[in-house]
Amino acid sequence: MRIRIRDGWPFRHPHILVSELPAEHVNAEGVVCLWAEDDNSRQWLTLNGINERIEEWANAAARGFDDQDVALDAYLAFNRDRIGLATFDMAHVVRTGAHRGQWGRFHGTRQDHGGVHLQTGKGPPGSLHGLWFHCGDMSPPPHDQASLRSLLTVGQQGYFDDLLTSALSEPLLILMVGNFHGAQDAVVLRVGPDVSGVGVALDVYEPAMTDDEVLCLRCGPDAEAVSEKHVVVFGLGAIGSHVAVLLARCGVGSEHLIDGEMLRPGNVVRHAAAKPLVGFQKVEATRMEIEFRSPWTRVEKTPQAMWDPDEISKTVGGADAIVDASGSAPLTEQLSRIAERDSILLVSVSLYRDGSVSRVRRFRPGVDVPIHQRLDDQRFPIIPADSDTPASPKLELGCSAPVNNASPAAVVAASSLASEVVLQELTAKGTLASEIIDVIRPLAAEHPFETPGRYFYG
Repeated sequence: MRIRIRDGWPFRHPHILVSELPAEHVNAEGVVCLWAEDDNSRQWLTLNGINERIEEWANAAARGFDDQDVALDAYLAFNRDRIGLATFDMAHVVRTGAHRGQWGRFHGTRQDHGGVHLQTGKGPPGSLHGLWFHCGDMSPPPHDQASLRSLLTVGQQGYFDDLLTSALSEPLLILMVGNFHGAQDAVVLRVGPDVSGVGVALDVYEPAMTDDEVLCLRCGPDAEAVSEKHVVVFGLGAIGSHVAVLLARCGVGSEHLIDGEMLRPGNVVRHAAAKPLVGFQKVEATRMEIEFRSPWTRVEKTPQAMWDPDEISKTVGGADAIVDASGSAPLTEQLSRIAERDSILLVSVSLYRDGSVSRVRRFRPGVDVPIHQRLDDQRFPIIPADSDTPASPKLELGCSAPVNNASPAAVVAASSLASEVVLQELTAKGTLASEIIDVIRPLAAEHPFETPGRYFYG
């Protein structure tokens, strides 16, 4: 056993190396994974502490590691030196229903970032060709050429050996798939001539599956509950675009986006869409951003303003929620009246005073005061007007109105709060108030606007 002190000692644990230890949580170099990278126990500060952890690890290995222990090996993989990222949709590369003993062809397209994108079939000229093998149980995971081969059936080993021979003349790919602690796992390798020219070298890619179920692992705890929900968003400017994208990223199943403006170069400073989408309608730019990040969300779009009450009623009919991010008081009032009449959840969000104040208003049918009635309700404060209007407002050539000077940080904060309100309502948690005001920067006005903080009403 050897102990390697790494950069960051004593705040970062050392590497414990044991040669030829065929077990889980050990890589090809012999590094035994004893602590997670973010472990803060400092158990490794003494030799007694290291020995205690080794004993704990050995006992776990004898009885079988827990599924939670899998996370400790995130940095080990096949070995620690990775040449890039291999992205692929498992269902589109490996034959559906494949099991141990089966194999097939696939190819990899080289990417600008140095990795590869894997797809089924032989692929076009210039791509990297390869074979995938389903090897059943992958515990312990393979660490070298010999352990790779040992996972295969006799029939698969023949194709594996042929591939290694072919790799002496040109680089090829190997994809090993199987089950590890009840989950699907993969090892992606590039095989090519070694420095001597008489053998092969194995280089590892970091596997990165793009399957929807893998991406949804990061959607948060509400993903399943909102997967069949439908939200209509009015206004796809800075705030509305972020709300639409956030809701999709949290797992919302379908959205209808409504806005009549095009994405301008200056918009992208605060908008959810990026510079390459300038010139598209805002609804289309937002739709593409949703598709890039959240392919499970179905998107309808109306690339024009919507004012006709019958058309609005028809559009929001059957929706689980309406989001008003229009920044238009007349449209907000109209949506409020329709939401009250048709008993539909409405969440309205706006920024005021150059982003110093944000307000999110919720109308839950049968519970909340309709938004259009709150101006005359003393329980809800009125955002004070700016008495110091600048003599020369900020203008952009070609724009039809002065530029709102709210910061991107204020936009994202308001969008996040509005999205959380929508999610709580869609999942029947509803623990937030019907009106929330964030005072980000104090105003010289009546309470509560002179004091930064979050205030709840209704």
